[in-house]
Amino acid sequence: MRKKSKVKNISEKVMVATLTSSIIMTPGFVANAETYDTSTISNSINEISKETEAVSILDSKGWLESASIEWKGISGATGYDVYYKKSDQSDLEYKQIDSDLIREYSSYYRADVLGLTSGNYTIKIVPIIDKNEYDLGKAITKSIKVKENVREGFAFSSESSMGTSSGGYDDDGAVAKNAQILYVTADNINTVNADVITNNKGAKTTCTGLTDILAKRQKGYDKTPLIIRMIGQINSSDINGLNSNGYLELKGCYNITFEGVGEDATAYKWGFLIRDAHNVELRNIGIMLFPDDAISLDTGNENIWVHNNDIFYGTAGSDKDQAKGDGSCDVKGKSTYVTVSYNHFYDSGKCSLCGMKDSENFYVTYHHNWFDHSDSRHPRIRVGSVHVYNNYFDGNSKYGVGVTKGSSAFIENNYFRNCKYPMLISEQGTDVANGNTGTFSNEDGGMIKAYNNKVEGASSLIYANDDKTQFDAYLASSRDEKVPETYKSVQGNNIYNNFDTSSAMYDYSVDANEDVENVVTSYAGRVDGGDFIWKFTDADDTDSSMNNELMDKIKNYKSDLVSVGGKSIVSSSKIMSTESVEEIASDSEDIDKSNIKENEEISTTTESEKGILSEEATNLENNESETSETIENKSESEVETVESAKSKDSAIGNLEATGINTNLADKDDDEFTDAVYVSSNGSSNNDGSYNNPLDLISALDKVKNSEASVILLESGTYKFDSQITISNNGSKDAYNVLKGCKDAKVVFDFSNEEYNSKDTSKNARGIQLNGNYWYVGNITIKGAADNGMMLSGSHNIIERCIFDGNRDTGLQISRKSSSVTDYKDWPSYNSVINCTSKNNCDPATYENADGFAAKLTCGDGNIFDGCISYNNSDDGWDLFAKTETGSIGVITIRNCIAIRNGKTEDGTTNSNCDGNGFKLGGSGVPTPHVVTNCLAIENLHHGFTDNNNPAALEVTNCTAFDNNKGGKKNNFSLYRCKDAVVTNCISYTTNSKTSDKLVNLSGNHIIYTNSDKWYKVTETQAIDTGSSASRGEVIFSGTSASDFVNAKVPSVGTDFDELWRNDDGTINTNGVALISSSSQYNTFSNDGGSIGARFFSGNEVSEINVNLK
Repeated sequence: MRKKSKVKNISEKVMVATLTSSIIMTPGFVANAETYDTSTISNSINEISKETEAVSILDSKGWLESASIEWKGISGATGYDVYYKKSDQSDLEYKQIDSDLIREYSSYYRADVLGLTSGNYTIKIVPIIDKNEYDLGKAITKSIKVKENVREGFAFSSESSMGTSSGGYDDDGAVAKNAQILYVTADNINTVNADVITNNKGAKTTCTGLTDILAKRQKGYDKTPLIIRMIGQINSSDINGLNSNGYLELKGCYNITFEGVGEDATAYKWGFLIRDAHNVELRNIGIMLFPDDAISLDTGNENIWVHNNDIFYGTAGSDKDQAKGDGSCDVKGKSTYVTVSYNHFYDSGKCSLCGMKDSENFYVTYHHNWFDHSDSRHPRIRVGSVHVYNNYFDGNSKYGVGVTKGSSAFIENNYFRNCKYPMLISEQGTDVANGNTGTFSNEDGGMIKAYNNKVEGASSLIYANDDKTQFDAYLASSRDEKVPETYKSVQGNNIYNNFDTSSAMYDYSVDANEDVENVVTSYAGRVDGGDFIWKFTDADDTDSSMNNELMDKIKNYKSDLVSVGGKSIVSSSKIMSTESVEEIASDSEDIDKSNIKENEEISTTTESEKGILSEEATNLENNESETSETIENKSESEVETVESAKSKDSAIGNLEATGINTNLADKDDDEFTDAVYVSSNGSSNNDGSYNNPLDLISALDKVKNSEASVILLESGTYKFDSQITISNNGSKDAYNVLKGCKDAKVVFDFSNEEYNSKDTSKNARGIQLNGNYWYVGNITIKGAADNGMMLSGSHNIIERCIFDGNRDTGLQISRKSSSVTDYKDWPSYNSVINCTSKNNCDPATYENADGFAAKLTCGDGNIFDGCISYNNSDDGWDLFAKTETGSIGVITIRNCIAIRNGKTEDGTTNSNCDGNGFKLGGSGVPTPHVVTNCLAIENLHHGFTDNNNPAALEVTNCTAFDNNKGGKKNNFSLYRCKDAVVTNCISYTTNSKTSDKLVNLSGNHIIYTNSDKWYKVTETQAIDTGSSASRGEVIFSGTSASDFVNAKVPSVGTDFDELWRNDDGTINTNGVALISSSSQYNTFSNDGGSIGARFFSGNEVSEINVNLK
């Protein structure tokens, strides 16, 4: 849990964060990965001081989300500090890397900077002499270009459950927020320490040794991003706890990256077993003499990314086909949404078995691998759907791709150079030509679709165009061509399933087949080709036997690594002046420096020396600085807001993606006092302890009677057949709390409430919250006969709740009854934070059930922040007002998403369904609502509509993304408002009949469409789409799918609350509907950033401090 500190203490914290800096990211948001271009990676010319002895840089270069520098040491130096910055930043922005990333070799030093987003960087080395930095001896590189990894393939499919396979990193290459980082070497792999969450209450266990840490994560309770950085050669004899087959096991785990540091990280005589794992990345490792498989993805895996590894010979097995070891990278046992890319296979006997005893379809991608004189299985496929593109098949003595048991493989834009049989289908074509015995144990055949491959030197390749029965592959004339069902395997009558032209397919970029050799050989394998160099000869093209010279070199391999750690002065003490702290914290205006004395000495020891970053250091690692800026209490909101953990990866231009959470969201249960526990089978006779919980009604009575103020709900489904009404109040200084226990799954099920379709006013709600100063969190409310929650009190906070399948609006803010006629008594200053509302539908009319509503009778200061509303029968948000009750208070909606409203996930819809994303008023009754940083996606009708609200609405940084699915409506429908202001907004549609309507407003930096034309508004002007003189500049081409990081919205049925939220509850669409850095509109906004909504993995979060008794 993040600890808050007073303002006057934050300067100390910034100093300590700087002193303990493990990699501090310089994040930036990266759009679509682009093809690697070797010409853009430059070796840098170095600037060296000539006035005195200085560090002599031997080499410096950029790589994939990393950079490296090698140098010759100077006499008298006892260590080195290494810093880096973006090249266009000032010298004040240098950040120090972790000491573990600095290593000494026999004749040079090397440092690697990891976790970089793409861009140009400068690295500085400063020697340490007499325990101080010797600035005259420093050396600085010129600009080094860093490229992003290619994140493509099924591992990154939006159809997958995790949506990513970046492990402990974000998809732009930066370290994920709150990630733990372990450094492991041969010396510390059994003593490295880490705290692991080991039960559903969030209890942590301190584990010692890497195998113990991984074993404790097997239960899946701990989903904290974890990055394991392996340094140098580690032998099997160095590791305690390998399994009986010589595997390091990554089982049951979530969100892990296991990566090598630099060129020489080598797993020697051991391999990796990945089982029942989710979002795991394995990269930059050399694997030698593994006893079974080098990498085994075996059983129940999803979202796994294996890339940039060097895989050599294994230990000979007992079978005759295992002389070079068993599988190099096997994918089997219901492992799906896997990408295997940019790996270098050295003369592997059996590269990759893909499917073993599988009976269900699965998805795997192989791209940009270098099959360097490997013999077979590139891959050998059973059952699954597999995409193989841009691989270099380089002198393969047996065969390339083989398909059996009804599998489907799409083979495109590969280069087959002297690959004997590029493609084989079991028991037909080349596989059995000339009386040959089939290769695949008489298994039924699969089907191959081939397109645009470059084939040279093959012994046989028969396309269906030449022989419609005995063929090796169907040769497509275009990438999108579907294989007709008339083409079937000879044995098994299996057809091609055309997965590559279905909704299951992902977006990707393909290199031309003539470029494959250059691209793959430049980037496959470890950093800069690794420290092991071997070149095969032409004679090896047809030779499947072991290369004895290669084996001898592998057996005699030994890393040149001498020591780990730069002996940095960070590990002991460092003198810093008040001025230096001010420079570090330049982004934080309100830091109090009065408690820091001139030249005060601060002593600290980095946890990374022990092999792990502390949680606090890890949190700070991802931030330029941390502030604890207390915002003056406002009488309207009466809450204290603490800004913390600012992350620059949330920034594009000057406006940052933001979010809110509270200090209670992740608070440990045992930190609450005056609390009682409740369970679904609790009893009024119990004492309310965790082991003797109460029932909910009894607990609410205790709060009402001031016998408790906090109710903690244990996991379970609580069934109710009547409404729960809460009318007692907390106070500003002592909120009442009703929340699920930490990490508990709590469901309030009101499905047993009777539904009156003739008089819906008689229907019961789920929770009727009339009280003030309540905090309600981590509860799913479903099935209520009316609203899931009617919020009628004031100063309440609703956080991380889900409203699912209620028979009216999920959460509505309105007065409790018609007898409350005074505006000042209407519900006010409520905050609905990071909640989700879905599938709410009123069976009587279909036009009342919104995701969220603040309508008819609500007062001032109500806020929705970080909420998602999808597949509700009526609107995403409804701010309707009517003349009988008059204007409602200003509603602020920020950082929210409305998606596919107007139809529930099961397809329920009706002509009465309004289906708007954001309905901002009604009945000609004015209220100037504020909508900021919001997305409206694929809603049935309008994305954003004033709905006849004649007030001065404010709509800023919003994206209307392909709405009007029902036809005849608009993305933006803002034409009855008056003096409204629209800024930094963009429209996108795939429907040529969609036309935005903007009238009686002013705006700037807007891209929209009207009457089949696209318009661009740059400077502030009056806008009237009814007048050609007031529409803005006509532009030739408007917004297209290529302008977005990802224009493919996950399918209906996706759990968006799971997929599109960061760990802190704020929203991250993983690039969907966000403007790409390569878009023409990337900097088209009044703050110089991207136009439209902005949601990322590192949102700038403001924390609401909820006071308790």
